[in-house]
Amino acid sequence: MGEISYGPTENEEPSLQYRCSLYVAQDMKTREIFTKENLSAIRPGLGLPPKYFDMVVGGRVNQDVQKGTAVKWEILK
Repeated sequence: MGEISYGPTENEEPSLQYRCSLYVAQDMKTREIFTKENLSAIRPGLGLPPKYFDMVVGGRVNQDVQKGTAVKWEILK
């Protein structure tokens, strides 16, 4: 029998960059709140996965962020 494995396999790792992830859709200033209007899920997959969209909406950025920046936990307060 096979092994149970959660998450991507070693062969899938290179293709993760082609998945969608969250990006800033408008320039944001420090302490601005993420809304559905200034957040989008697009490729490449360099930021948080779209499954965190609802968790990020309502959060604040801890620095000035330019449009097109991948959303990562480090820029959230």
